[in-house]
Amino acid sequence: MIQRIQTLYLLIAFALGIVFLFSPLASFSIADLLVELNVIDLNQVSDMNQAMFVDTMPLIIVDLAFVVLMAVSILMYKNRPLQIKMVGFGFLMNTVIIILGFWYTDTMADKVNALPDYEYGAIIPVISLIFLFMAMRGIRKDTKLIKSMERLR
Repeated sequence: MIQRIQTLYLLIAFALGIVFLFSPLASFSIADLLVELNVIDLNQVSDMNQAMFVDTMPLIIVDLAFVVLMAVSILMYKNRPLQIKMVGFGFLMNTVIIILGFWYTDTMADKVNALPDYEYGAIIPVISLIFLFMAMRGIRKDTKLIKSMERLR
């Protein structure tokens, strides 16, 4: 299972999905105040107005579904056609994560009237997409190798 390179790529995409949950997407400078938009906001700021916060629950749900899908697809190493479909669906989910992340950043920018400074959390889904693409190529290469070996028999 681990000896296949695409399993390592899927494991990296899985880890990036978990890291994304706890990473900041953007920060906003308002006068002397720095406001951060996190995927999961662990520090509740009590002195700020509640209207400045953006509820990122759909982003959290999609990312958790992506993490679970990557974990299951790692375990589906014996069923390559299903693994390819799962990685393709993960690719789609990751694209939705990117779109939601930028949408929430834009929504927060409108609420605080400030330009966003994107943090490393905005790049994590893009890096994950690259690893998913490389995993898909590896799975297809394995499928092609197995088919060529069956022709030789």
